[in-house]
This record gives sequence, structure tokens and C-alpha cells, in this order.
Amino acid sequence: MKAKETNKFDIKEFLLACNINHEVYSLVIELDNNLEYKKQVLVIDDGKLYKYNENHEIIEQYDGSDIVSFSNDFLVDFGKVIINLKDKSKTLCYFSKNQSGKFDYFINNAKAILDGNKKYDEHKHFGRICPKCKKEIPQGKDFCENCYSKKGTLFRLLSYIKSYKLAFLSIIMILILSSAVGVLLPIYTRKFLYNEVLEQNGVWYGKILLFATFYLLLHILGILFDIAYGRIIAKTSAKLCFNLKNEVFASMQKLSYKFFEDKQTGSLMNRVVWDVNMVFYAIIDDVPYIAVNLMKIIGISGYLLITNYKLTLLSLVALPIALFIFVKVTPKLRNAWHQNFVRDNALSNMVSDTLEGFRVVKVFSGQQKEVNKFDNLATKNMKALNHQRLLNAIVYPSVRFIIATSSLIIWGYGGYVVIKGEMNFGDFSTFIAGIELLFTPLEWMCQILFNHSVRVLTSARRIFEIIDGIPDVNEIKNPVSLANIQGKVTFEHVSFSYEPINPVLQDVSFEIKPNSKFGIVGKTGTGKTTLMNLLSRLYDVNDGAIKIDDVNIKDLSFEFLHKNVAMISQDTYLFKGSVFDNIRYGKEDATYDEVINAAKLASAHEFVVKLQDGYDTIIGEGGISLSGGERQRLSIARAILLNSKIIIFDEATSAMDSITEHKIQQAIEKLGKDKTIIMIAHRLSTLKDVDNLIVIEDHKVVESGTMDELIAKDGLFAKLIKIQQEGLQHISIGE
Repeated sequence: MKAKETNKFDIKEFLLACNINHEVYSLVIELDNNLEYKKQVLVIDDGKLYKYNENHEIIEQYDGSDIVSFSNDFLVDFGKVIINLKDKSKTLCYFSKNQSGKFDYFINNAKAILDGNKKYDEHKHFGRICPKCKKEIPQGKDFCENCYSKKGTLFRLLSYIKSYKLAFLSIIMILILSSAVGVLLPIYTRKFLYNEVLEQNGVWYGKILLFATFYLLLHILGILFDIAYGRIIAKTSAKLCFNLKNEVFASMQKLSYKFFEDKQTGSLMNRVVWDVNMVFYAIIDDVPYIAVNLMKIIGISGYLLITNYKLTLLSLVALPIALFIFVKVTPKLRNAWHQNFVRDNALSNMVSDTLEGFRVVKVFSGQQKEVNKFDNLATKNMKALNHQRLLNAIVYPSVRFIIATSSLIIWGYGGYVVIKGEMNFGDFSTFIAGIELLFTPLEWMCQILFNHSVRVLTSARRIFEIIDGIPDVNEIKNPVSLANIQGKVTFEHVSFSYEPINPVLQDVSFEIKPNSKFGIVGKTGTGKTTLMNLLSRLYDVNDGAIKIDDVNIKDLSFEFLHKNVAMISQDTYLFKGSVFDNIRYGKEDATYDEVINAAKLASAHEFVVKLQDGYDTIIGEGGISLSGGERQRLSIARAILLNSKIIIFDEATSAMDSITEHKIQQAIEKLGKDKTIIMIAHRLSTLKDVDNLIVIEDHKVVESGTMDELIAKDGLFAKLIKIQQEGLQHISIGE
């Protein structure tokens, strides 16, 4: 899929533009048939199904009588709607994860709506719900405008100044004084030079050295103000930037696992770094200068009106024309910037993905493919940037031309006034300098308000979405901790789905006795790992309950649950740091003896001591590389050190050789004496010592019992055993 490009989209305006002004069923599509994020709209009207593009053109049309049904095919991170006609079936459209609820409704009800047998429920929630206000985010919108309106976001942005009131007041005062000096230098020095120093009747006639001294003192005063401004801004900006990034990152840690599941690393990094920097510079730079420039505009305008109100009014004739141009062009400028931002984000995500999967790139000789992919995205990025720059290159010079034209009029009329003797040359020269000083902050303000502000508000909204994010999995107000955990685990009629359209578990029930070894078997994708994710409360069940020692895990504190339920996954992750720090990640106060003992139980000690610096060896990014089996053994040692009552092994020995796996089995045997061990494995020999096991198929528990009982039943488990045994026989024959 290509980068997501979400622009403001009003479905009602769209339908009116398509000459549809009566009640219909409509659904906004984000993905086109090339899996690029381009808006399309499905419309059911008068028993027909229409598919419109962004230009309000019908690109597909079907009569309801020719449609048999609709179905779906849910893929990795997006799905597709299949329209089944009388003579064929074809893909109608694609949809992203966040729209699955709306498309689930469409697939189940569109045929009935087409046939007139069902009315569209416009009050039903189908899609994303704003976590802050709990209202549904309208179709075509990328965020909740109720919570993140431009006005609300702006005022919230300004609220960050409250913590730095004294600093900002000092900054504004210094800028006012500095601006006053900046105004005095060109205006009063010109007037003073022409009227008092160079004019024979002037008070300071001929005193050039005295004038130069006064001029130099003004410059020195301006430099002192700049130094004071720089010192205050340096201290304030460092604190503000640190606090802002810290708040965003800390808020990100509180969010549930689901938030990160469909987010790319590059996009999240951009929020913490790029978006925060954009907001930071707006607060620290733009806000003080806006305040000062407003005062400067008011002050200079007042001075010019007093000097010559006719010339002043004449000079401001160009202002409404310039504002009109900015107002008209601003939507295009904002859209161009948004496209540029999206392309930058896509490029960042692509680079992040390539670097994370560089081993795969090298193994499958995908270097040229990645280069081509980068070239494609970079080309689109270049085009978006060119489009933005071209708009800027047209708009701002046009405005400058209008201002320059008005300046010519002022020069002409002002020259006429000077010739008539109604104004001396010194006053006129000072007036011209004032006009130049007036137009400079006006132009800067226009750029801030009509161009730069949209970038800042978009970045602010993106970081506020993280700060305001409400976890899907929450701890109750008064959670409990079990004084003496036994390790009994119960699943009672548990149902769960990551997306409404794709159920993963349906009415699953089983019990794991305390201090026992329990196995879970099933084909890939049947929900085995999901069961353990639910037990760890990475997600919450949709229906049913999961209990530990007959207490619902929703009533347990996160600290207690995560301390007593450890998961050792096939997907291991090691942080950049020493082996010692990685093992004791879950127990930072662990001693060296405790760490070494855990490593020995996990069969990791023997390879760790052979490393260059032993347990102090740096691993992770920038450190030495470990094999998959070595990484998993460190992960197992990390879980053993935590000393959890319930330990989950999710294909934890998949990357190990038979000898190492046997050692791990021995370690598990030792652990299992006073712990509840849950094992998920495709290699069924790994489960030979479990006390009980279940088989998952079609989202349900289809078999349960001991290994001998399941083999005797001659069901699905017996079939899986037979297949693996046949595979081992073929290996022996090959040898």
C-alpha cells in the first residue's frame, strides 16, 4: 500500500456535487484498486450501486437485480469487498483496518438495502470512535473535529506558555524594546539626518560625528537586547522542548498495545521528533514574534496616520487585495503542504522498514527493489514539494508585486506632495521607511496565518492525539493483588476479534490447574497466541472472562498481573545494552548471582561467558550479533529471573537445536514443580510432558485431554501427530 493521504472530505457536499440530494446509503472508501489512498464513494440509490471517484464521476455502476451477494476477503492489514454477480465475481473495493466496521455492515446489509428490504441505520456506530469524546468520527475525516478543531487546538497550544509566563513576558518585552530600536533607526535617524543635521536651519546642522555616535549607540542597544533575548530563549526553549517530548513519549507508554499494532515505526518517531519540533518552534519563536509584530503594525500605522493620513490610506489600498489572494489560495496551499507532509512520512516509514528488515533485503537480493521503491516514493515526494514550492513561488511574488505597485503610487503621489511644498523631503523619506517597516511584518504575519499555521496545527493535533490517548485496556480504580497466588487459570466463554469483521476466538472455555503443565495446539492463525495475549491483558476480551485463582484478571492490578504472568515468545527483542541489563530488565534490583542462576536455567550461561566481555557485553543495535537461539535463551532467562507464577512459552524453543531444546525442557521441568507452565508449540514432541492440552480449530476448542487421551480419540490431534511422524520418517529416508 502507498502512503495515506487524508484530506478534509465532506460526504454531504460530495453527494450534492453528484446531484444527489435525497436520503441514500453512502460509504467513503479510502483505498483505490491500486491500494493507494485516494477517496472514492459507494452510493446505493434507487436500487443501484454506484462507485464515484473524487471528481464526482461514476467509475462503476451495478443494477441491484444483477447482484447476488457481497463477501469479503480480509488480508494482513487491509481487506477487500467482493461483489458476486450472476455471471461472475470481482473485487469491488479495498478497505483499511480502521474502516472494517463500516464495511462489515455494508457486506451484511447492502443487498437488502438495494432490494428495498432494509433501511440504512444512520445512527449506528460503524467505525472509529473518538477515545476522548466517545463520538463517532465521521466518514472521510481523519480525526475528531469536535476535539481537535483549529480553534481548540490553537488555544491548547498556547496553554503551554502558562508554565513559562515570566520567561515569555521577558521575551516579549525585550522584543518590543528591540523592535522599537529597529523602528527608530530607519525612521527617526532619516528624519533627524535630513531635517536637523543636513538642513542649514537644523538644530544639529553639520554635527555628523554626533549623529554617528547617537546612531552607533542605538545599534549597541539593539545588540544588547538581542543578546538578552538569546540567553532567555536558550534556557526556556531547552526546558520547553524537553518537557514537550517527555510528555509525548510518556503518554505513548501508557497506550495499549493495539495503538502500536497498526502504526509504522517511522510515523511514531515523526510524532515524537518532527511534530514536537514543529510545535516547539511555533511556541518559542512564532508566538512572541506574532505579539510583537501586532504591536509593531499598530504602532507604525498610528505613526503614519499622524504623519500623513492621506498617504497612509492610499498605501493600505493594496492590503485588502493581498488578503483576498491569501484567503482564496490558502486551501490550495494547505492541501499542497499536506501532500508534502504525507510523502515525507511515507518516505520515512519506508526507510525505517527497510533498515529493520535489512537482513531479509540482503538474503532475498532485494537491494534494487528497495532502491526502486525509494526512488518511486522520493519522486512523489519531489513532485509534492515542487507543487508546494511552485504555489509559493506564484502567490508571494504576486502579493509583492501588488505591494510594489502600491509603493509606486505612494512615490508618485508623495513626490507630487513634496514638490507642492505640502511635505518636506525628510518627512517623506521617513514615511517611505515606515511603509517598508509596515509591509514587512504584514507579509510575515500572512505567511504565518495562511501557510505555516496549518503545519503547526496538524503537528499539534497529532501529538495531542497521543497525549489524550485513552488505553483500550484500563486498570480499575481499586485493583486487587492476590496474597498467595496458586496459579489456576480459567477461560470462561471467551470471544475476541481484533476487527469486527474477523473473529479470532468464539466461546472458548478451558481450565488450567495450578502448578501444572498445559499445552495449546492448533494450526497457524487459529488464535493460540491471542489466548495468551488476552491472559497477559495486552487486549481485553469482547465477551466472557479470564480468571486467575477465580479472580477476573480485569480486577487485578497491572503490576501484579505482569509480575506473575511472564510470556516467552518466539519473537524475541533485546534492547541496546549489556547482557546483564537485558536479563534483569523485568527485575532491575537483581544481583549478579540471581542473573547468572537464571541464565544457567535457560542454558544461556555457557555461551554468555564465551563472549568478549561476558555479561557486560553490549548487544542490540550497535552491539554484537547473537543467533536466534541465543536471543531466545536470554529472553527465557529474563522471564525466569522475574520468577512469575504463570509462565507462557509461545514457540519459545522454535529457533533452538535439539540439544539446546532438551536443556530447556529440563529447565522447564525444574520450573514446573511450583509454577503453572503454558506451552504453545507446533513441534508436538515439545508437549510430551504436559499434564493436559487443548486443540484450537476454527476459533474454538475442539479437543481437550491428555496426550494419550487425544491420540486414542483419533481426532485432529492424532492427525497432526501422524503428519509430523510421517515427516520425520521422510527425513530418515533421506538420510
